[in-house]
Amino acid sequence: MALLEVTDACRRFESQDTKGRETGDRPALDHVSLSLESGNILCLLGPSGCGKTTLLRIIAGLEKADQGRILFDGADMADIQPHRRQFGMMFQEFALFPHKNVSENVAFGLEMRKLSSGEISRRTHEMLELVGLGGFATRDVSRLSGGERQRVALARSLAPNPRLLMLDEPLGSLDRALRERLMLDLRRILKKLGATAIFVTHDQTEAFTVADMIAVFDQGRVIRTAPPETLYQDPADPIVASFLGFHNLLEGQVTADGRISTAIGILRSASARGMPPGQEVSVLLRPEALQVENEETHVPDCKMLISGSVSDRIFQGRNYRVTIQSKAGPLIFDLPSDSPRPATDHPLCLMCKFQVFPRPKA
Repeated sequence: MALLEVTDACRRFESQDTKGRETGDRPALDHVSLSLESGNILCLLGPSGCGKTTLLRIIAGLEKADQGRILFDGADMADIQPHRRQFGMMFQEFALFPHKNVSENVAFGLEMRKLSSGEISRRTHEMLELVGLGGFATRDVSRLSGGERQRVALARSLAPNPRLLMLDEPLGSLDRALRERLMLDLRRILKKLGATAIFVTHDQTEAFTVADMIAVFDQGRVIRTAPPETLYQDPADPIVASFLGFHNLLEGQVTADGRISTAIGILRSASARGMPPGQEVSVLLRPEALQVENEETHVPDCKMLISGSVSDRIFQGRNYRVTIQSKAGPLIFDLPSDSPRPATDHPLCLMCKFQVFPRPKA
């Protein structure tokens, strides 16, 4: 049995128009169900306002669900006060005490549990060593960098050994370079402790780096739950694909012979097998699907030619990001940096690296 189980959680809020008039309820959570195994890291991924933080607050006991159940280790959390759940929380703002030094900040939760001074000292030292701040115990928090403050906040959250650690956009206030360094450290630290954690973010790179399992949110619903590798290789939904940063989504229709008719041509896809002729679909062209052919040759069944002009070519280290202006609009691909330079006077070769998702009827 999973350590944490959320079943059919719903939460609605009163909404207002620009003049402050009530316009009815809006769902912040719409029948959300998910689970989390002990020692795993679950990421709630989605845009701002999609319900991630609302769910986190309900699990923490800071907010009540209108419907649904939260079970932790088999126990219903409905009537258990937040402080009795023994969950830890870490916020984007870190919320450190400015009048306390680093060690005193980390020790705060331990003091609230009325541990002995020796145990508090031992645990505080252990946590500071774990987050790489072993020599910072007496440092004033106002003298710390953003990354150092983030590590202090993490050490403070972990010090009481919470049964569940919840992190709400913990890297959101840091610059990109620092975030990329610390997200690796965050996963390493949580895994070293065997912590069970929920991590909220709107950044897919953070989710892929930190999480064991990702739940993608959209308008209060969980639309896909999968490990990072599975989610990237098979988004299984155009909304998920778009949020993960895949740009090339085309509209298409299944033909009588089981192929896909699109604005850039006919695609051959095993994904369309079993779909009825006329089925409306979305087609995801993966960014690695483009191949440069400087001589027109016979195109095998696993490939097709597309016509278009190269409007942009940006160097990104290992790859060039190439934008092709096609009949379907701009298509964006990643070419290895050692590939031939795409020409604009003849078609380009598109490998069979795409996925087909049926579109629901309106």
